[in-house]
Amino acid sequence: MPSSVSNIWFYADARASGDGAVTFAIELARMHGAALSFVCVMESPGDRLLHSPVGKDLVRMLEEDKIERLQRMEEQARASLPESDVSRTVLRGEVAWYTLTASVMTHRPDLVIVAAEENPDADLFGTLSQHLFRKCPVPVWSIPASSTRFPLRALLAIDPGAKSSDARLLSREVLRLAMVLGEGTGIELHIGHAWDLWGERMIATKYGEAGTEALRQIQQEYARADMDELLLEGRCADRIASVHYPQGEPRGAIPKLADEIEADIVFLGSAARRGFEGFFIGSVAETIISRLGCSALVIKRPGFESPVRAG
Repeated sequence: MPSSVSNIWFYADARASGDGAVTFAIELARMHGAALSFVCVMESPGDRLLHSPVGKDLVRMLEEDKIERLQRMEEQARASLPESDVSRTVLRGEVAWYTLTASVMTHRPDLVIVAAEENPDADLFGTLSQHLFRKCPVPVWSIPASSTRFPLRALLAIDPGAKSSDARLLSREVLRLAMVLGEGTGIELHIGHAWDLWGERMIATKYGEAGTEALRQIQQEYARADMDELLLEGRCADRIASVHYPQGEPRGAIPKLADEIEADIVFLGSAARRGFEGFFIGSVAETIISRLGCSALVIKRPGFESPVRAG
């Protein structure tokens, strides 16, 4: 994980309304003095009709439209950023998300920003965002069209775990990136750690409500102790506005907490490691993302290996 953000990619998808997302990307680059590259993918036409004279003409028109979009984004960025910090990249490949991920693996930008695809019949984050969340090796920030302001408040979904555990390693990465992105932006950082008492129903039948409540208190204290230890390791406790400990499964508690504190963005960690696991980011994280009403930024665990080959 970089100690600073110096190279940001913005993926321009003709199927998404990226006006707000472009503004966020430019503002973030300005705040961090980072280079900003606008990237698009010219997908190889698969339909036989698109190889006909009429189809080729249509493909040419679509490609010209993408180039025009890139040019407009560049012009917008150059009004706020040094000209040398703004660039564009046109990639070619059969599938956009795969081509983009393969290029990311070669060039390793610090952050990829995408505008969430507009699809009223699907989740807030469409197919391209989901693929990048699962397979892109660098942090991915997907911004819905409904996001109209640069993030003021962030929720970091964190499970501190025990010392030296995989959960602790991933939590450190989430914290580290949040600290980096929060530097100079004024984003208010909140942490949410959802916890639960394992076997609570069974415990209640044996020990009653009073005994169960005592065990809940003990479990919550364990969660607080682990979080205190994590924040001490990261030396970042003074930069956290508050830490929330909602009781319940993370897949329900985190989206609810995000709504309650009016978070503009939720940071989540991906636990997938390599190979086939790289096609998923974990059922809990997948469910949390599907229930969010704001931006999502997904960070991969240390040692993550994408199932995509570098290109």
